[in-house]
Formats: sequence, structure tokens, C-alpha cells
Amino acid sequence: MQRFLKLISNVYFWLQFVIAIALIFIVLFIIKGSLKKYTRHDKELVVPVIENMYYDDLVNSSYGELFSFTISDSTYNALYEPGIIISQNPVAGSKVKPGRKIYLTVSAESPGDVQMPNLINLSVRQAISIVESSGLKFGSMEFVPSFDKDAVLQQKCRDVQIEPGTLVVKGSVIDIVVGAGYDRPITHLPFILGKNANEAKNILRSMSLNIGEEHFHDSYDIKEVFVYGTEPIWTDTTMVNLGEYINLFYTADTTLIRISIEDALIEKDTIFDEYYFDEEINFDD
Repeated sequence: MQRFLKLISNVYFWLQFVIAIALIFIVLFIIKGSLKKYTRHDKELVVPVIENMYYDDLVNSSYGELFSFTISDSTYNALYEPGIIISQNPVAGSKVKPGRKIYLTVSAESPGDVQMPNLINLSVRQAISIVESSGLKFGSMEFVPSFDKDAVLQQKCRDVQIEPGTLVVKGSVIDIVVGAGYDRPITHLPFILGKNANEAKNILRSMSLNIGEEHFHDSYDIKEVFVYGTEPIWTDTTMVNLGEYINLFYTADTTLIRISIEDALIEKDTIFDEYYFDEEINFDD
């Protein structure tokens, strides 16, 4: 106890204590200032709109002194010229530190090439599935007399027969020639009134029919319209040739769709739902 009292009464003890506390505060102040400077805590920049700029113009602009730009993806888009910035991350208007990396998606000069798959001897359904999963687009079907019925006989791109493994531009349209047997190559026109665009096209293709002209009544948004008419007009006995082109008429007006379906079925002794099962449209008033 006497030693403790002696210690706290010592002037040098308190001097050293005060010096130690001061040193701690000085060190903390220096650390805080260094972190603030390193993280630029008091400085923020607003990310500018750089979409639709050419990448070369961007890196040579004054923005290059404030941000670091990195191309994270390059994709082909027919709506953009090569070298145009399609998207940015962070988005315009975001607040970031100076020197922050801005990741860019730039329009490529071409969509790239893919290998042409082998469709020979496949069914129409298999051929369509493989074409679309290979980054290509399915075009049309042509049916010719052949003992090899319903099998793909030729595969074409721009009316030129193309061998499997050949490099073609990604997104190219592929047409096929299919065997029709030696009987009369006809089929029933399927009932697709009230179906959305994708459903209607899938049904037609499954029946070995081609997609013809597409007409829009009141909306051009393919995701919100439904088929209200076809050409040839559907009847319960309408027969069409395999590979025939079926024109489609779309509308977003559910009243018009219902009237079209009822008019088509008016002479047939059937109930409405026998032909219509799509739950996407609510016909209730």
C-alpha cells in the first residue's frame, strides 16, 4: 500500500503516464488519417453514362483518369456497331471511389462461329431441338417424296447444302429437306386459336408445317399476343400439305380471341374447352 501511494505521488510516474496517453492518441490519429487517405473516405465520384460510347473513345477520354475500365464480356448484337459499349457495371449514377473498376460489355464484330450439327436421318422434332440448342435458328421444312418418311434428308443454310461440322455464323438460319413418303403428304390443320405465339409455332412445327407471315392486330409485343386467326382458315376438316406455310394473326384483345374461337367452333357439336385449354387467358367477365 505504501509502495502504491509512493508511486502515485511520484511526478515522473504521472509524466510518463501523460506521455503514453498522448502517444496513443497520436498513433490513432495517424492511423485514422492514413486509412481516410487510402480509402478516399471523403471523396466520391458519380459513375457517368458510358453506354453507347465507343470503347476506344472512352479510354482516351478524361474518364480514364478517374476510373479503371475492364471489358468483362463481348457479345454480338445486330443493333450495335462493333466496339460500342452495351452495358456497364456499376450502372450510371452510382457513387464510387476514384479509380474504381467499371466492368463493360462491348459489342463484338461478329456473333462467332459454331459447328453445323448432323441432322441427317433425324426426325423433324429432333432436328429443330438440336438446331436451336446449337446457337442456330430453325428456318423452314421442305417435304419431298422419299421412302425415308419423316426423316431429314438434307440440311441447308441460305439454300446451300451444308455438311456436318462446317463452321457457320452463330444465329444462322437452317432449313431442312424431309422425306414425305410416297403417299399424299397432307395433314390436318391443327387448332391453335387462343394459343400464344410460341405455343402456336411449336404446334405447327410438330405437325410438319412452316410458319408463314405474322400479322399483329393491336400489339406488336410477341409476349402478350395470342392467335385469333390463321390462313388457311381452320375448320374441323381443313387439310394442308406437309411443309405448307401457315399465316398467323395475333391480338391482345381477349374478347376478339373468344369470338374467333366460338365462330370457328359454332358448326361443330362440341364444347368450348374441348379445343381450348390454355389458362393464360382469362375469358371471364
